Amino acid sequence: MIDKNTFALRLSLARRARNLTQADLAKLIHMSKQTVSNWEKAEKIPSTETVYHLCEILNVSIDYLLGRSGENYLDVSGIREDQVLILGALIDSLKKK
Repeated sequence: MIDKNTFALRLSLARRARNLTQADLAKLIHMSKQTVSNWEKAEKIPSTETVYHLCEILNVSIDYLLGRSGENYLDVSGIREDQVLILGALIDSLKKK
């Protein structure tokens, strides 16, 4: 069973680590900003398929989002936004190889 509060917190942290707003993330997953907001307020949880999609976009494991693991996200605090974008692009290109 998914702990809504853990999921909400970790989704928010992972989204912010990628320098995405709720609106940005909503656009990437073809849903509304309100839907993302509801997840981050622990009011609702997404479908399993959507969780997989979120993990791909945010570069986190399902275990991380669901609270089974405390790791597997990049801590980008202290790094400029342009550098975070470069890191994201690098990670995406490595995943394709």
